[in-house]
Amino acid sequence: MDINNTDLTVYMQHTIAVLRDCGVDVDPLLKHAGIVSAELIQTVEEIPAEKYVALLDKAIALNIPGFGLMDGDNISLLSQGLLGYAMYSSATLEKCIARHSRYQDLLRAVFKTHLYQDEHTAWQRVDVVARPNMIDSSAKLRYQAESLFVLWAQQGPAMGLSKQWFSTVHFNYSEPKYGSMYRDYFGCEVLFDQPYLQFGFDPQLLQRPFSFANETAAELCEQRCAVQLQELIAGEGLKGKIVSYLAKNPGRNPSIVEVATQLNTGERTLRRRLLEEGVTYKELVKNFRLNLAREYLSNTNLPLAEVAYLVGYSGLANFHRAFAARYGSTPGQYRDMALLSRP
Repeated sequence: MDINNTDLTVYMQHTIAVLRDCGVDVDPLLKHAGIVSAELIQTVEEIPAEKYVALLDKAIALNIPGFGLMDGDNISLLSQGLLGYAMYSSATLEKCIARHSRYQDLLRAVFKTHLYQDEHTAWQRVDVVARPNMIDSSAKLRYQAESLFVLWAQQGPAMGLSKQWFSTVHFNYSEPKYGSMYRDYFGCEVLFDQPYLQFGFDPQLLQRPFSFANETAAELCEQRCAVQLQELIAGEGLKGKIVSYLAKNPGRNPSIVEVATQLNTGERTLRRRLLEEGVTYKELVKNFRLNLAREYLSNTNLPLAEVAYLVGYSGLANFHRAFAARYGSTPGQYRDMALLSRP
């Protein structure tokens, strides 16, 4: 579930529409979550994600049969921010899945999924529970699993297939009373009480071209995903604010004086506060640039000179020296190794 502002609006509006279609009076739920109806048709910058979670908790507690299936239905990839655009523009299903795996932290997903293959089946499997508090009841677990797999099922039309392109779906909980709804949605074998939460499909589909493939657009979106991931990793605090500023000024090397001015503080104060957080300004900038370079080298086909520019190096030679000193290989060698390690 993405909790970025714009995308959150789409999710909230969709959830409320589903509830209304089920005959639920949503006004008490909105009141409980502290959401004013007018906010739903305006910008959602004022609405914290916690309010949507509160609304969702109340909705799940109603135990509406198949609520997750219905709530995950008809949600487009394009409503999931930059990562959604990168996935939507991917050349093939394999590239779409790979981008999701690399950047799914941006979606603040409840479950993290990865691709596994055996001789006959490709599996998109949940292997990490990232937000245990979101599945702390059987009803919440069902909701999250249902909505996640329906979202993936909807990638079928992007490949010229139907929404029922899975060959099998496994759930790690007992079959609910409305189990027939699962078969209606997925149109394939559905098994419960399984070791893994996963769906399987024909491995040949991994090379299936997407109808709206545009790898150039996908890579541009992926660049921004890499920056956003760096911001997320940096976290809160002064370091996070500086990394955020660096990320918004690609190809530049802002001075500490400039950054201090942007943060409404003095240079000496900024240096002192950074030392309290265990880093100097110079180290922070260098770490940001080289970490971002690794993301670009691993996940895009951008020329090395362009990567050097995007992370703030004035020349390719300087970039080579700094990268090799940090990682023990040149940028080109690092990219070759990253390509070999891809599934």
